[in-house]
Amino acid sequence: MGQSRIGASDRAFPSAKFWRSSTHGFQKSTLPTGCHVGLPPNSCDWIRDRLPDVVEDRELLRHAEKVLQVYEGLSVDPSDCVLVHSDSGLHNVAVDDATDAVNGIFDYDSPAWADRHHDFRYLVFDFGEDNLLEAALSVDEPIVGRTIDVMRVKLYNAVCAFNYLAFRRGAPLYERSCGRTLDEDLRWANHALAQLDSSRRAASAMMSARVAGAAATPIPTSPSNADR
Repeated sequence: MGQSRIGASDRAFPSAKFWRSSTHGFQKSTLPTGCHVGLPPNSCDWIRDRLPDVVEDRELLRHAEKVLQVYEGLSVDPSDCVLVHSDSGLHNVAVDDATDAVNGIFDYDSPAWADRHHDFRYLVFDFGEDNLLEAALSVDEPIVGRTIDVMRVKLYNAVCAFNYLAFRRGAPLYERSCGRTLDEDLRWANHALAQLDSSRRAASAMMSARVAGAAATPIPTSPSNADR
């Protein structure tokens, strides 16, 4: 996934403003439905079948299987299922060369009625911070009135990384499959795994802090019980 000049928090990806208005003419009855249908581009079994022919690293394959199992077992609240572009990212955004202002989003060939988190999965990159994702959420969440689970976004990003790695089966090592070399695809996959691990550890630390705080808080005793 190539770098872009868009990175500042005040240049947010307009998923709410542009995407909601641009897809006004779509009808839900004509779209694929389901939390993960058609997303990512290929099924988990398709990824499992092809990945060993591309990757010899058993540890990476083991981690990939864990990611796919978590993805398949994920329960998504029906209220999170909306009309999604499913391929929203810098590769499908028109940007003003002079100002870096985002003018619009295009390539509507794979819309679906699916988990809203899928429209943020390509805003996680294998370099730098999560500035673009954070900028997008700062615009989308207030408009839509829903909080996006960043760890779920990163899970979807990891599944996509393994999907495109599996897509390389049969491709020469030097070929830029879907615009990336094998080294770049491997870097994306490994970075996605690291992002999931750091998010998991951060969530665990936050939960531990909450539990510790609750344990340190004395349970109030009613006056009637204290006098007995």
